[in-house]
Amino acid sequence: MVWIRSMLKWSVCLLFFFSSCVKSPLKTFFQKSGENVYASVLESNFLAFDGKSKKSADLLNRAIQKKPEVAYLHYLLAERYIEEKEFEEAVRSLETALKLKPEWVKANFLLSQAHSMNGHPEKGIKILEKIFSKNPENEEVALQLAQSYVDVQRYQNALTVLQKLIQKNPDVIMAYYYMATIYSTYLHQMDEAIRNYRKILEWEPSNIRVRKALAQGYVDQKKNKEALIEYLEIEKYSPQDIGIQLQIALLHYELGDSKNAVQRFEQILEVNPEADRIQYYLGLMYEKTGRPEDAKKTYQKIPTTSGLYKEGRLRLSRLFQNEGRLDDAISTMQEAILQKTDVSEFYEYLAILWEEMGELEKAQKVLKEGLKNLPDDEQLHLYFGILSDRVENREMAIFHMREVLRINAENASAMNYIGYIYAEEGVHLEEARQLIEKALSIRPKDAYIMDSMGWVCFQEGKLKEAEGYIQKALRVLPNEPTVNEHMGDLYLKRGQKTKALYHYNRAFHFGKKQEKQNKKELDRVEEKIRALGH
Repeated sequence: MVWIRSMLKWSVCLLFFFSSCVKSPLKTFFQKSGENVYASVLESNFLAFDGKSKKSADLLNRAIQKKPEVAYLHYLLAERYIEEKEFEEAVRSLETALKLKPEWVKANFLLSQAHSMNGHPEKGIKILEKIFSKNPENEEVALQLAQSYVDVQRYQNALTVLQKLIQKNPDVIMAYYYMATIYSTYLHQMDEAIRNYRKILEWEPSNIRVRKALAQGYVDQKKNKEALIEYLEIEKYSPQDIGIQLQIALLHYELGDSKNAVQRFEQILEVNPEADRIQYYLGLMYEKTGRPEDAKKTYQKIPTTSGLYKEGRLRLSRLFQNEGRLDDAISTMQEAILQKTDVSEFYEYLAILWEEMGELEKAQKVLKEGLKNLPDDEQLHLYFGILSDRVENREMAIFHMREVLRINAENASAMNYIGYIYAEEGVHLEEARQLIEKALSIRPKDAYIMDSMGWVCFQEGKLKEAEGYIQKALRVLPNEPTVNEHMGDLYLKRGQKTKALYHYNRAFHFGKKQEKQNKKELDRVEEKIRALGH
């Protein structure tokens, strides 16, 4: 207590401090009580400010033992218990305080919070409802009651409370903000949210927080012109805010104003030359405005440490590919792999480039390298399986498709691929049916899987069932060569040669039009046409 005695010498300072901590009834009590209780409460407050809530509570308990009839001591003790997360003790202390002073709004308010923090929000709500019914103009109580309703998903109740508060106090800005948040976040009624944001801005046109929320509301509604107006207004108050400048640039882009979008991005980069996100977006802008060389230079500046390095390198490689510069596209991907060996998209895209050049073995080699570093990559196994089938290594194709299913048992593409291979070869038809049925349950509208199911049925001799599936596939993919060939085979099996020839001709015609023609399949269909005398 030596420290307290020395502090008591600063009586003026203590009185000033204490007047900010307690209400006048407690000060009256202290004037009548002894120095020991007065000093204990003062020291308790200092300990609480110092983060020592437990020691503060101990001192308050001593004071209560001497003066148990003082409600405010129990209230202060409840505050300490809440700081220590001892909510049940806080509830008991507040209930004691309210027995001594039943109409005490502040204690009732804290009791409602203690109940909520103790996992009983409805108890807290009942207390707040009682206070609010007597004090509908009390801003703090109304806002807390509204928040409590939101916490238990009673959104309409929350809105009713806020509307009543506004009727009593129409200039309570937080009430409008709460309503706007409820409408936008929980009820998804953006028009109502925007109306409330607009109301706030009538009073506080420089309220950046509200303008940002309003602008985002317009973005969510795809009202990009209105959003741009708001962001331009925000920029007047925060001209150095890079995030706002970026939003303005993106909105110019979304509105098709590429010139202003590019200008904005360039201005941002002048101030922040290392901003990788801006570099990436500027590259997109250059692409859109027909400036591929500028786009390439910009993508090349994105550092390997950036989260956008992958996207930048893929777009750079694609630009070279679009220009027919496949060697440059390939070298870009090879360099990217040296920098980042754990990005599956790099291996996949490099394999696609090698495939485009007709180098299927090199494409497979790349995928094999990728799987060494990423053995459980679903997409790399799937692509490896497809390439294996193209080089007529169906055993390898099935192996990789089964690896896909090991990684992801719900991959419908892998199920369909295995099932279709078995159907084509006329083997393991029971397993093929099971796999394709499951694939259809995952993707019931996938025409390729429908066609596979039709081909399983065909191989099982169930021609009527096969026709149903293949007809469905044809309605979705009328120009698909393989589906037309299957329908031709079905009609030929039934002896309907005219119909068979019609679909064979369609299969051959559309097969020749495909960007990646399969000569073997074209030759097979042509042979079927010749066999029918045409």
